[in-house]
Amino acid sequence: MSPKRHVVMIGVSGCSGSGKTVLANRLVELLNSPLRPIAIEDFFDEATCEALGTWEDPRCIRSREYARFLCEIRKRLQSDGLSAAECLQDLVGASAFLRSQPAGSLATVSSRDSPLDASSREHSGEFAASFQYTTEAVASRERCENKETIYVVCEGFLLFLDQTVCDALDYFLLIDIDEETASLRRFLRLPRRHLRHQGYTERIEHMFRSRKSLLRLAASNTSHAMLPPSFAYLLSNLQYVPPLPSVTGDYERFWLQREYLQHSPPMPPTGDNGRQAASPYAWMEVKDPLYVTRTLQQSRLAKSDGNELKNTTLSFDFDQITVDDVTTNGALNIDRISILQKQYFEFRYWFFYEVLYYHRQLSPLAQENITETCQRRSCGEDAFCPIVHVTSGVDVPDAKLDEALLSFVHYVMQPP
Repeated sequence: MSPKRHVVMIGVSGCSGSGKTVLANRLVELLNSPLRPIAIEDFFDEATCEALGTWEDPRCIRSREYARFLCEIRKRLQSDGLSAAECLQDLVGASAFLRSQPAGSLATVSSRDSPLDASSREHSGEFAASFQYTTEAVASRERCENKETIYVVCEGFLLFLDQTVCDALDYFLLIDIDEETASLRRFLRLPRRHLRHQGYTERIEHMFRSRKSLLRLAASNTSHAMLPPSFAYLLSNLQYVPPLPSVTGDYERFWLQREYLQHSPPMPPTGDNGRQAASPYAWMEVKDPLYVTRTLQQSRLAKSDGNELKNTTLSFDFDQITVDDVTTNGALNIDRISILQKQYFEFRYWFFYEVLYYHRQLSPLAQENITETCQRRSCGEDAFCPIVHVTSGVDVPDAKLDEALLSFVHYVMQPP
């Protein structure tokens, strides 16, 4: 029997805007993985997303299919003496995740074989320039490929919500970030998927329609039996309808004047009482308005011309402002930031009441799954622990984050 190569699978998860994708790609480079990060978001079930009226629900993911895909990749990569490309050459969808395409038949595999949808392929294109290799470079990489251990990085904000996926992973890297920074990052980045959504008013209206019609409760019977049993207790929370601003459309006032305090808070996450001890509203507060303003002022949206802004998901109209006006008139620049800030607070309403609302409720379920996986592997109090937290955000310099990441890499490379 030929010897088996060791395969280590690392899961990276955090809320939207936490920097999962950047961090996962950094890990791929540091660990010299032959594969790009395998994102669970590439396995969205769009029909279920439409039925539930959201993309944040774990029922939206074809998680069983994703888990089987990971297990098959592990099984094939264990074949010693073969490159990753050779191991995965006939696995449907695997070619999309190879960092280097070898010469021969695999290089011509149709994109139809990939589980990536068009928008996700555009997302992966952000990093394509780093992963373009000539045939000679491919050969060099395969000669230098670690013959004893191959590392595979997986990522996604819903990554740990299915027990079968957790059971397929060896390490769990969780990114902690403050809510404001996550919201600003998500607001300022180019859209990666769902490009048909223009502006945030539509998203807010869609959120209200789905909650008031109880779509998420009506679709409670799904095939995702591997979700934690406690998920059933969260279903009733999904009908929560956020309060509207006292002045229609004035989301800036809603947040800065803390109008939400006059209404019932979102249902606190199950099992997350520690984070809610001070106040059930604490996580929603705009703690530093100046930080928000400075971040928007320094953003590409504040510095770009009107044409670039029109190509984003921003819904406000710059048709009456010319590029010359923007670059020569200081008053218009101030107005520009003011409009951008108003748009941000509208986005923040959707992001906090939809994206973070889901994330905070689902985090304990993810921890439940991870704990269950570790207990199955007899990870006692003094045993090897595969769970690592990394902090990102406004108070964490890039150098410190990189140091934490390097520490994690050294940790992973040590034998258990």
